[in-house]
Amino acid sequence: MTSPHLTQAMVDKLSCATRTAIADSACKGLSIDVRPAGRTYRFRYTDKSGAARSVIIGDASLLKLAEARQIARELARRHILGEDIQHKKPTPPPPAPMTFGEFVEQRYLPHARLTKRGIVAELSLMRTHILPAFQERPLSEVTKGEVTAFIHAKLPAGYAPGTINRMLNLLKAIFSAAIEWELPGLTINPARGIKELPVGPGRERFLSSEEAGRLLAAVMASDNPMLGPIIAFLLLTGARKREALDARWDSVNVDTGLWTIPLSKNGQARHLPLSPHVMSTLALARAVARREMGEAAAQLSPYVFPNVLTGKPFVSIYVSWHSARTKVELMDVRVHDLRHSFASALVNQGMTLYDVKQLLGHANIATTQRYAHLSPGRLQTAVNAAGQFFETGLAKGLPVLGAGHQDPEYPE
Repeated sequence: MTSPHLTQAMVDKLSCATRTAIADSACKGLSIDVRPAGRTYRFRYTDKSGAARSVIIGDASLLKLAEARQIARELARRHILGEDIQHKKPTPPPPAPMTFGEFVEQRYLPHARLTKRGIVAELSLMRTHILPAFQERPLSEVTKGEVTAFIHAKLPAGYAPGTINRMLNLLKAIFSAAIEWELPGLTINPARGIKELPVGPGRERFLSSEEAGRLLAAVMASDNPMLGPIIAFLLLTGARKREALDARWDSVNVDTGLWTIPLSKNGQARHLPLSPHVMSTLALARAVARREMGEAAAQLSPYVFPNVLTGKPFVSIYVSWHSARTKVELMDVRVHDLRHSFASALVNQGMTLYDVKQLLGHANIATTQRYAHLSPGRLQTAVNAAGQFFETGLAKGLPVLGAGHQDPEYPE
C-alpha cells in the first residue's frame, strides 16, 4: 500500500476502474479504498490481539478528505483509550408481546369468521365480556388465576351458568388456537382444566294443540304479514329459526316435498320431508309475498320468507312475535320452543327417538334423549311386548304365582 500525502484534488481524480488501497501519510490509519463500485474511506488499526482491523468511515464521493481525517483522528483517540470502535449495528429491541386484543382482532376472528357458524354469538360474548377483561393483557402473560377469577365473577353478576360456560369455552378456544399457531411465549392454555359451572336441567316448554291453535291465530293476525307462515313453518318442521328465515326456494323441491337445508348447525346438509300441511304453509308464504311485494318483486326474491319491505331475509322477528304471543297470554313461549313442540308431537305420535334425531338434525342421539320421557306409555308398551315375547318360556320355566301365593323364601 502506497502512502502519499493525499489532497482533495487527488481523491477526486482517483479512477475506480482499478482496485487499490491508498494510505494517507498525513493522517495515521486513514486510507481510501478504490474499487469499481466506488471510493471508500477507512480507518485501519491493530486490535489487542494483533489482528488487523478496519472501520468504514464513509463514501469518498460524499465525504470530504478533511472530514474523513477528522473522523479518523477521533477513532484513533478512542482506540488509544481502549474503546471498541467497531461499528456494530445496535441489537433491535425485542418486539412488544402481542396483546390478547391484538391476537383476537388480527388472528383469531378472521379465522373464526371463515370456519365457524356460530360466529355471531361468539362476537357478542367477545365484545361484551371477554375483550373488556383481557384486551390490554399480553397474550402470553394471562394466567389461569385471572381466567378463573373472570369466570367466577360472572355468577354473582347475574349471568346464567350456561352463558358463563360459553365464555369459558370461548377462552379455551382462543388460547388453543394461539398455541397451535405457535405464538411466541405461549405454551400452556391458561383456561385449560378450569371446570364448567354445573347447569341445571334445561327449560322445557311444549305447546299443547290448543295453545298452538291460539298462537297460530295470533301470528296470522300480526301486522307482519309474513310472521304467520314463518311460525307455522317452524312448528310443523322443527327447523331452527335461522334455517327457516334463510330458506331459499332453490332448496325446496315442491314436486317431491323435500327441503334441503344446505348447512345446518352441525355443519352438514340435511334433507327434511315436508308434510301436506307444510306445503300449504309454503303456498301461503308465496301468496303473501306476491300480495305485499307485487308479482315481479316476489319473483326476484329467492327467499321463502322474505321481508316484504326489502325482499331479503329477516334479521329479527322478535317485535312482531312478542306482540302476538302476548295477545294470547303465551309470553313464556320462545320461538325455539316451537322446535321442542315439534319433537314432542313426534314422540307422542309414536315416533322413535331416532326419527326425532334425524328430523331435528341432531349430531348426537344424546341431544335427542331429552325427549324420551314424553311418551311413558310407549315404554310401557315396549316392556309389555318383551313379556309377551317370552310368555311361552315363562310359562314352562316358572311356577305360576296365583293369588295369595306366598314365596317360601320370602315370607310376608
